[in-house]
Amino acid sequence: MTQPQIPSLPEALRALADIPIEADGVGLRFLPDFLPTAWMDAWFAELRPRAGIAAQDFLAFALTGEEEEECVTFWLARPGVRIEEQPVVALGPWSMPELLASDLAGFLWGIADVLSPDGIDASLETDSNHDLVRVARRFAPTGRRTWTEAQTAARAEFPDFLDHFARWAPARQP
Repeated sequence: MTQPQIPSLPEALRALADIPIEADGVGLRFLPDFLPTAWMDAWFAELRPRAGIAAQDFLAFALTGEEEEECVTFWLARPGVRIEEQPVVALGPWSMPELLASDLAGFLWGIADVLSPDGIDASLETDSNHDLVRVARRFAPTGRRTWTEAQTAARAEFPDFLDHFARWAPARQP
């Protein structure tokens, strides 16, 4: 069986790899490339052996958590659609998956809103020059939205998101 070809990491995510990000004492580390398929397969096999969810449906591009045990991924829910247009999901061993944004633009503006010191005001044309805002402005100039707006749009588009993960019971913490 051949492994599916992993696409190149979008340039916007490469730009984020150089920005140190921390919230509530926990870092968010963007990777220089997608995690290898073998890593995702092993992660799913160890933490979610009976979830019935295919590791190849996700491309992880960031790690978070106290021990980087959680990953931020593209969920390949839209066959034949560019990676930047796929929904962004957080997966972790101790919690249910979380739908973060319906696409990369929503994710970029969402993290700019939540993690830059001044946040963003989606109704304004200008905002902070924080690095996260500059990345969002450069790679998603028409996708401007707050974190709440990005999540609301994603939930409206994928109302059965949690149904897809019905067998994803949180693992026991060690």
